[in-house]
Amino acid sequence: MQAELNDVMHSPPQRRDLPPTAGRSWRSVLIGLFLLGVALRIGTVLVALRTDYNPYVQVRQVGDVVEFTAIAVSLAKGEGLSQHYEPVIGDFFQDPDRVQPTRPPVPTVRRPVGYPLFLALLFRLVGFRLVPVLMVQALLSAVSTLLVYLIARQIGSPRFAMIPYALSVVYYPFWFKAAFLLSETLLIFTTLLALYGMIRWLVHPTIQRAWWTGIGVGA
Repeated sequence: MQAELNDVMHSPPQRRDLPPTAGRSWRSVLIGLFLLGVALRIGTVLVALRTDYNPYVQVRQVGDVVEFTAIAVSLAKGEGLSQHYEPVIGDFFQDPDRVQPTRPPVPTVRRPVGYPLFLALLFRLVGFRLVPVLMVQALLSAVSTLLVYLIARQIGSPRFAMIPYALSVVYYPFWFKAAFLLSETLLIFTTLLALYGMIRWLVHPTIQRAWWTGIGVGA
């Protein structure tokens, strides 16, 4: 990501001679907005812990969250793409070592596998804890704003690209969704990744850019 930012920052679509101080100024604004985006998203997760948007409430009351996390737990435990943890998923995250499903695993295609697989990988890394998962989602949402900048930078100057970038940083529905165990945050990231990869591939086709585009589209 840093290499792409440097590449775009120093190789604008329309060549313009900018003083060195101008480049440093735009870089400072870019970093400042990114840090603001991170703070907004992580702050939202922390505030949500004290409200009804608490992730441990979500896994009991929000239907989509219940299904996504039930499938993810099944995948993380090596039991396949199944929802058999769904009846006990709220209790499971309170005591993962003791709570067991009341029925055997049954394969399901009710939900796309991308987001449950993403959750399952995080569960394998951090254990069956929901707050670290939401922190990762908050960072992923912030990285998505950088992709907005990179995409806009393909068609305009740094000044132009800062407009959609700044809007994506502070757009409330964008960063608020990061506090939910829902697929929107991952979907936005992979869609932007695919779009950026396609644009870069059209400008200069390479196997590496085609590979990243394929990951974004496939996810």
